[in-house]
Formats: sequence, C-alpha cells, structure tokens
Amino acid sequence: MSFFSSVFLIFFLITLYLWWRLPSAPSKRFLVFANSVFYAYWFPPALLILLAVGIAAFFSAIQINKHPANSKKWLIFNIIVCLGLLVYFKYSNFLLDNFQEIFGMFHGAFSTAALVTILPLGISFYTFKAISYSVDVYRKQQEAISNFVEFFLYLSFFPHLAAGPIVRAKNFIPQLEARKKPRFEDWQFAIYRIARGFFLKLIIADHIATSVNAVFATDFQSLSVIPAWLGAIFFGVQILCDFAGYSDIAIGLSRLMGFKTAENFDNPYLSSSLSEFWRRWHISLSSWFRDYVYFPLARSEWMNKIFYEPLVGSRLEGLRASIPITIMFLLSGLWHGANWTYLLWGLLHGIGIVMERQTGIYAVQQRQDSKRLITRLVWGFAALLFITLAWVPFRSTNIASTFQYWNAMFFGGLSGNSLSSTMLSGLFWLTIFLIYQLFMGLKKQQRFSYSLPTFQRVESLVYFAALLFIANQPTDFIYFRF
Repeated sequence: MSFFSSVFLIFFLITLYLWWRLPSAPSKRFLVFANSVFYAYWFPPALLILLAVGIAAFFSAIQINKHPANSKKWLIFNIIVCLGLLVYFKYSNFLLDNFQEIFGMFHGAFSTAALVTILPLGISFYTFKAISYSVDVYRKQQEAISNFVEFFLYLSFFPHLAAGPIVRAKNFIPQLEARKKPRFEDWQFAIYRIARGFFLKLIIADHIATSVNAVFATDFQSLSVIPAWLGAIFFGVQILCDFAGYSDIAIGLSRLMGFKTAENFDNPYLSSSLSEFWRRWHISLSSWFRDYVYFPLARSEWMNKIFYEPLVGSRLEGLRASIPITIMFLLSGLWHGANWTYLLWGLLHGIGIVMERQTGIYAVQQRQDSKRLITRLVWGFAALLFITLAWVPFRSTNIASTFQYWNAMFFGGLSGNSLSSTMLSGLFWLTIFLIYQLFMGLKKQQRFSYSLPTFQRVESLVYFAALLFIANQPTDFIYFRF
C-alpha cells in the first residue's frame, strides 16, 4: 500500500478518525487491526512472520522479567528467533549461492533451487525493533510490556513498519499510554513534513533517478570520467532524498497519530567528517548499531581475550578500538542486503572511520578552533568525496562492476559515452537539491528573521505547488528492498 496511492489516503483517513474517536482500549485494538491490514495488503502470509517475531519478543521479555536467573537464555532465544527469520528470508539464497561456488571449486558444479523467493517487507526494521526491546528489558532500561496488544501495536505501527525509523519501545510506549491528541502546531508540523517528504521523493529523488539509471545501465568500460563521477553524485542525492523523504512522511503521519518520532536525517551532506556524517545519516540505524553492536563488542570479555589482549605492547595496540568499529560497519553493510557489494560498502566506511581516528582528524575536530568555516569546508569536501566513492558498490550489482566503475571515474578519459542529455537533466535536479540544501543549512543556523512556523507554512505551499505541477509517477522507496 503505497503512501502515494488513493487507497492509502482512504486507509489513513479512516484509521486516523477511528483512532481518535474510539476509547483508549478499543482504539489500541483497532490500530493493531489497521497495522495488520496495512501489512497484509502487501502480502498476507508475511503477516505471520511479523506475528511470530512479535510473540517471541513479547514472551521472552516477560520471562526475562520473571526469571532473572535465566534472563540471558531468554534474551538469546529471542535474538535467535529474530535473526533466524531475518537470515532465512534475507540471506539464505546468498549463502546457498556462495556455498555452491565454493563447493564447485573443489567438487564440481551443482545447483539447487532458491530457498526463498520473496523478502518480507520491513523485516530488517521490525526484527531490529524486537531485538532492541528485549535487550533493553534485559538491561533493565525498559519495563517488560504486559499487554500484547500494546507491544504488537508498537512493533507493527504502520508509518514505521516498511522502512523505519527504528523507534525504541522506551520512546514509543509512554506516548501510547499518554495518548495526546495533536494540537494546531502538530497539524502544521505534520503537513510540513509530509509535504517535504513528498517533495524530496517525487520531485528530486525520482527525477534524478532517471540519470542514475542511465549511467549505471551503460557499459562501464566505455564510460568516461565526467559521467562516471556525476552518476555517483546523482545516486548520492537520490538515495538521500528517497530515504529522507520516506522518513519525513513517516514522522508527519506519526505526529497526526499523536506520536513524536526522533529525526532520522540531519542534513548529512553538510557534515565536516565521516564520523559526523554517521551521526546525521539514518540516525535510528546508526544509533542501533552503536548501542547493540559496538558497545557490547567493545566491552566484551571474550573479545578482550581473543583480540584485544594479544595486541597489548605490540605496534598494533592502537588498533584495538578499530576492531569493533570495523565489525559494526561490516554488519551494517550486510544489514542492507545479501550482496558482497554491501559488505564492501560497510567495510569502506569502517576503514574511513578508523583512518579518521588514527590520523587524529576526529580528535582535532572536537576542538573549538576546528569549527572555522575553512576547516569544515576542507574536511567536509574530503568526507563527501569518500562517501561518493563508497556509494558505487552500494549501487552496483557486483564487485567486478564496482571496480570497473571506479576505474572509469579515474581512468575513463574525457571521451566516450557522454550521456549528454541525461547528464543535463541530472545536473538540473542536482542544482535544485543544492538550492534546497543551502536553504536548509541557512535555516538551521537561524539566518532568517522569520519564525520557524512561518517558514514551515511557506515551505509547505512551495512543496505542494511543485508536486502539483512537476511530480513524477511514484516509484517504490529504495529502502523497501532492505
């Protein structure tokens, strides 16, 4: 059920009306029903997978609370169920294909049918929500929810279900219990965010996607330098506007339902370093990996014995902190999809963060004098260059094509397939994005004298006007694949 369809509009208006019209307990049961309808509309059997994850997480948290002595076992049980379903539906074919290749190298070729033919929508997001909930209960940072309706409402909340943000239960459940109806300011904010999200997706992302697709559909061996660089830059703009657009819409819809959702993007391309980029990009996922992967690895006793202690006193001792960072980014890359290209993308970012820390850039950036404009511009340009290069494996179909594309970016020459008309179109939408980005940066620095609500009203009108006249036929959000 697409956010852009008339079916969704009718669904949302009915859901919004009944959610606020019904008393507290019936309204929660109704919203669970509405969430289920929304998910089942895509593929009804997938609702059973969502339900299985919900039951496992809910039951495990109750047992963690009741039986502290066995709490770790129940936590592991829930993680195994959640990750087991995620691995089966998302990675089983990938693992099987690689096993076949390795086996074939030694024992001859053989082939088997694919284990899974469909990837359940949003499984990467709601399994992480379920894991974070059980871990928070185990850490005593969250009370176990005793009402399954409330827990499943949190897990299946339809604005966040397909592609996040990955909201934590400890932030969502208290708002569910408070049930505050939106005020005028909430309506104004929600309309603004929905309008901005539609603008980012339908006006910028979907238009510039035409240029991206044209570049990445060519023979990379004949691709010249300028189109190669522009194609990577265009994709960076496309994926930001596509996913930030979804997050804006989800945040706006949630506010109308009475829920405040934390920001998921904070102008990441205005970052002055790679570390800052990851504090601004897909914030809910970055913070999830920080809290549930990086910190446990950094503080793990078995990691200390196996990896950290052997490095003490050696020349590599300074790399101790780099191990959990690298593992975290490798897993982050794998989370995005079952392809070696995503692992390469994650590895590149992990290496980039490690290099920042090892060269002292990260430490220098924390000093007050590093906030000078020229310093931020130099570091920001270097980070943006690195990020652009790293987008290539994310968009490429395999490792070989990734290296072919990188070769074109540096050694493709100035002749060859220029894709001139496609490039001009992409440059136009890149210019629109840069104007939008400049405006967002100035607004964040409060360079305008007008009040924020006034700006939101004017912005909303501009976005709706653009949507009325130049919106593209909508396509699926990129992160629906993950």
